[in-house]
Amino acid sequence: MPNTKRRVRLGTTVVLSAMILLTLELGSSPAQREGQFTGEVVLAKPSELPRDVFDLPDFDRFRSQGRIDVDAALKFLGQLSDSNLPAAQRLFDIFAWKAFLALNWAANSDGNPDQSKSFSDVQSPRVWEFWEPSSQIFLPHGERPTGWSNNPSAAALDHFKAGWRMNITANEGKQAFSGPLIDQNKNWVHYVSLVNRREFDYLVENELYNLEGQAAYLKEHRIEFPQNDDLHYGAIEIKLAWKVLTPEEEHSGRFFVRRMPIVRYRPPHALPAYSEIPAHKSGRTSDNGVTEKSEVKTVGLIGMHIAMRTRSSPQWIWATFEQVDNTRLDPTTQESGHPLPPKPSLSDPDDPEALVLANVLPPYNADGELQDWDESKELPPVEVLRLVPPAQGTARVNTQVQAYLGSSGSVFRFYELDGTQWPKHPRSPAIPGGQDSAPQSISHKTPGEVVPVYLTNAAMETYFQKGFQAAGPLEQDDRLGPNSSVDTKMVFGTESCVGCHYSAGACIRFRQDAKGDRQAIFGENANDGATGGGNFSWLLQLEAKSKGPDSSAH
Repeated sequence: MPNTKRRVRLGTTVVLSAMILLTLELGSSPAQREGQFTGEVVLAKPSELPRDVFDLPDFDRFRSQGRIDVDAALKFLGQLSDSNLPAAQRLFDIFAWKAFLALNWAANSDGNPDQSKSFSDVQSPRVWEFWEPSSQIFLPHGERPTGWSNNPSAAALDHFKAGWRMNITANEGKQAFSGPLIDQNKNWVHYVSLVNRREFDYLVENELYNLEGQAAYLKEHRIEFPQNDDLHYGAIEIKLAWKVLTPEEEHSGRFFVRRMPIVRYRPPHALPAYSEIPAHKSGRTSDNGVTEKSEVKTVGLIGMHIAMRTRSSPQWIWATFEQVDNTRLDPTTQESGHPLPPKPSLSDPDDPEALVLANVLPPYNADGELQDWDESKELPPVEVLRLVPPAQGTARVNTQVQAYLGSSGSVFRFYELDGTQWPKHPRSPAIPGGQDSAPQSISHKTPGEVVPVYLTNAAMETYFQKGFQAAGPLEQDDRLGPNSSVDTKMVFGTESCVGCHYSAGACIRFRQDAKGDRQAIFGENANDGATGGGNFSWLLQLEAKSKGPDSSAH
C-alpha cells in the first residue's frame, strides 16, 4: 500500500499534468478539456467561497468591470450541457469542492476566513461554525430570533424529535421522515443544520420563522430565497453528519474532529401512539424533564450537504460530501500514520447476512405504548449500502483534488464528493406523473432539467436508497388529475436532493381538527410554488412553530 510520500508524488504528477480545466471552450474536444484541470489551479485560493458557478474562470469572458452578463452565461452553460454534459458537470463538481473547502477553512474572530491559516490548521473555528443553527432561528412559540450571533456555534447535536413528516427538526439525530442511523459501534449518527447570514436575514425580515408569519407572507408573496449577485452571496444552507469516534479513529487522522455536546434523548414516560413529547414541540432539551445533561464527546465529520441558491441555479446547487471510509475501504487511501480502519463506519463487509437488510430502518424500541426511539435501548448497527456511487467524471475530480489536498497535508483528502445537482435549463418545466409517465416524469420531476437524476448521501439519506421500486413515489403524483392513476411501472430509484426538497412547503393557513386544535396546512413546490412552496427549504415546514397559545400546529 502506498505511503505518504508516494501519494504526494502521485498527486503532484496528477496536478502538474492537468493544468487548466477552466478555459473550457465549446469547440475544444472532451480530451482537451479533461487535461485542463488541476487541484492546484482551481484551489489556488481555497479560503474563498464562490458565490456561484459563474465565479469560475470559465465565465470570465462574460464578465466586465466585475459584473457578469447572466443571460449570456446561462446560454453558454445551457449549450455546453446539451453538447457535452460531462464537461458542464465538471464545472459544478469543481464549484462544489471549492465551496466545501472554503466553508471548512479556519476563520478569524469575526467569522471571515483567516488568510494566514493553511490546510494543516484543524483547531481553529471553521467559517460555518459562525453561522446560525436552525434551533436558534425557529424558537418555541414562534418567538423572534435575538439576532445574528456571529459566534462559533455551540449548538448541541440534538435528536429528540420524532422522525415523521412535519414532526422533526433538521437539527436532530434522525433522518428525514424516518429514524436514526446506527453506526458499526452502535452509536447514533448526529446531525446539525445551519444557514448563512443572507438566509437568516430573509427569514427574520419576513417573519418566516413562525407559522403565522409564513401564512401572512404567502397571502401577498411567494417565498423566494435570495440569489447571489456580483458582490453578495445568496441563501446557503448546510447540514453536517457526525459520528462518535473511538480513540483509534480519532488518532487515525482520517476525520475532521470536534468536541461537541451530545444530547442523549430519554422519553419521559409512556405516551399514546404518536403523541408528542414536550421537547418535540419546542426543540429544546430543557422541556424534556428526564433528558440527561449533554455530554461532550469527540465526533468526526462523516457527511456534509451544501445547498446554495444562485443566479445560475434558481433550483439551488446541491453538493454532498462523505468521509471515504463510510461504506467501503479503499486501500489506495492508506498512508503511513493514517491507517485504514478495521471496517467501514457504516457497514460490515464480513457479515454475510447484513447486506440482505441494507438501508433498512431499525424497528422502534418502544416501551409499552411509547412510539419513539429511546437511545438508552441499544439498537443493532444499520448496514449501509451506497446504491449510486459517484459518477466517473465526479470520481476523476475527486482523485485530482484529493491528490492536491494530500500534497498540502489536509485532512479533507479523506473526503469525497458524492455529486452535485444543478439545473441544465432553469426555465424548463417539469413533467407530471401518471401511469406510464416514467422515466420522463422522474428525470424531469422538477423544473430545470436537474442533473444528475439521483443523488443521495449514505450517511444522511440512508433510507431513501430503496433501489427497485414503483415509479409513482418518485414522481410528483399530487399534480395528477382526478382520473389519473399512479405509475406502477417498476424502476430503479433512490431519491435526490432536489427531488426531496422540491416538496418542501410553508404554512398557508390553519384549520381546526375534530378536537378544536389548530393544525397548520402546508403548501408545497409541486406547482412551482403556486400553492405555498417553501422554495426548496424544509426548514420552514419542519422547524417553524406557532406563536399562538396552541403550539401543536405540527
